[in-house]
Amino acid sequence: MSRFSEQSPILIRSLLALLSGLPFAALAQEAQTEAEASLMKGLIVTATRAETPSDQVGSSVTVISAEQIEKSQKTSVADLLRTVPGLDVVRSGGQGQVVSVFTRGSNSNHTLVLVDGIEATDPSNPTNQFDFSSLQVDDIERIEVVRGPQSTLYGSDAIGGVIQIFTKRGVAARDYVQLESGRFGTHTGRGGLHGGDAWTNYGLSFSLHKTDGISAFPQGDEEDGYDNKTLAGYVSTRPSEDINLDFSLRRVESRTDIDNFDSTTFAYADDDDSRLDTEQWLARAQAGIRLLEGRWTQTVGLSLTDYERSNENGPAPANTTPSKSDFKGKKTKLDWVHGFRLDDDHQLGFGLETEKEEAELSGGQNPDTGTDGVFVQHHVRVNESLYTTLGVRRDSHDDFGSETTYRIAPAYLLPGTGTRLHASYGTGFKAPSLSALFESFAPFFFANPDLKPERSKGWDLGVEQRWLDDALVLELTYFNNEIEDLIAVDPATFSTLINLGEASSKGYELGLRYQYSPVLALGLGYTHNKAIDEVTGEALVRRPRKKANVYADWQALPQLSVNLAGRHVGAHEDFDANFMPVVTDSHTVFDVALAYTLDSQWTLLGRVENAFDEDYEEIAGFGSPGRGMHVGLRFTPGTPRSE
Repeated sequence: MSRFSEQSPILIRSLLALLSGLPFAALAQEAQTEAEASLMKGLIVTATRAETPSDQVGSSVTVISAEQIEKSQKTSVADLLRTVPGLDVVRSGGQGQVVSVFTRGSNSNHTLVLVDGIEATDPSNPTNQFDFSSLQVDDIERIEVVRGPQSTLYGSDAIGGVIQIFTKRGVAARDYVQLESGRFGTHTGRGGLHGGDAWTNYGLSFSLHKTDGISAFPQGDEEDGYDNKTLAGYVSTRPSEDINLDFSLRRVESRTDIDNFDSTTFAYADDDDSRLDTEQWLARAQAGIRLLEGRWTQTVGLSLTDYERSNENGPAPANTTPSKSDFKGKKTKLDWVHGFRLDDDHQLGFGLETEKEEAELSGGQNPDTGTDGVFVQHHVRVNESLYTTLGVRRDSHDDFGSETTYRIAPAYLLPGTGTRLHASYGTGFKAPSLSALFESFAPFFFANPDLKPERSKGWDLGVEQRWLDDALVLELTYFNNEIEDLIAVDPATFSTLINLGEASSKGYELGLRYQYSPVLALGLGYTHNKAIDEVTGEALVRRPRKKANVYADWQALPQLSVNLAGRHVGAHEDFDANFMPVVTDSHTVFDVALAYTLDSQWTLLGRVENAFDEDYEEIAGFGSPGRGMHVGLRFTPGTPRSE
């Protein structure tokens, strides 16, 4: 039965029918065909789904710019996110192993991840979390991280927050080729090709990444390698001043060697013939039109997320029962959004969305479900100092009925002081994954079709203070989140998921940025978070109470730049490979990156990861890489295009 024709409410079906003859298009707020200059004005997109000046945004937002990405020389998005306040990033071994991100103590499946406006999570993933292991940094223009419940704008999956990745478009894009090699048999090649004019733009980027890796089993000596091939492209055209058409496509193919549990003793150990193959497609077709001299924007978009995973475990010494499991997941989403600029003080947003999730699971089940949503949002300038955003959303889920969420986020500027106060309060919900509802692995795990959605409410209150003509910026935010009907393993059976109870997280985030001189920038961040299971009173696993990071960007010479980044992660509760409760040790890691400009086109690169060779585990029972040195060369022909 067609989700779009027969399962949607009459209102949504009728409205979508009106658009059947239009080209599909990006949401205006997610389209990236605007000039790079607009991004340099401090505009935030994700917090309101419309370009909004950062000082008018009440939510807690962190932006990672293309310049920061280039200076750090990080190869994965996960490593960039380690510096963001309120985020805890953990990886189960070396490169390519599963990477989980916890936002303000919420679960790893409570953060929505968007890539060029496309929801990137695999619907067949058992927990419905996004695995950051395969997301490389190729051609990224900026990353926006919005913390706190965001279901009012984005529906399910956004209890903890939203991470949105924007790739380079238009004048922001330059052609380049980069090659590098380093320790652990690591080799990377990437590049981008862009062209066009004021009316049509196109781009193509690629990356090939290979590493022999380390053993995920910390006492092991069998290397767990990883290969990643990513290809992405876009075409954007403007038939007229007021019409924009856009199409984007991303394909990721990866292979990861994984260690495993002995099928007889159930002990975790090296496994030299167990691997996970993944193929991922993300696509979006978009169109938008400006009416009434730009006071009314109307956009429509169709997104597709498609995954195929194959987990094969051969007859290695640690495994007497060879196995092969295949999974497929697909999400199709159609959205229609309007923006109305009523006057200089009032902006109204209205949106309709309908999506379908499908999965083919290893046990032969083929479940699917769908959600329809409608939201309205009002951004208002009360006076020259006070701004606020109010929104409400209604979702209709095939399996769980209707959910209503709401959010308010004011910001207040104290004239002449450089002080900005901001706050937000919002509610959210998270529907159980298709796997949790329908997939069983007897006798280890049994699905529970009676699971209920998780529900949350959260608020934060912060202050931003600027001194010395904005050279020195201090940010301090207190947050408090509560989640009800939390889904967890039944402690009585250890094999079935149930709605166990409640969890809470509260704490504060501190950030300091100082542009000491034109050639030296310094910064530090600190997060204190108390994440608790309210039923047992115990701390939630893999959420350290304390986390800190520092950085320094130094233009040592006109040709030489130096980037220093350090992070300290406090001890935290966890379960070891034998599922016994343990406490991991704290650890401190420093990375150094250098770039030397040979001429206008060639740049020599070098970096040292884990410079002091810290021995640590982010997840108990899983190893982490030691010191790694990498060198590379980047070729950037020509200059940025003007339009």
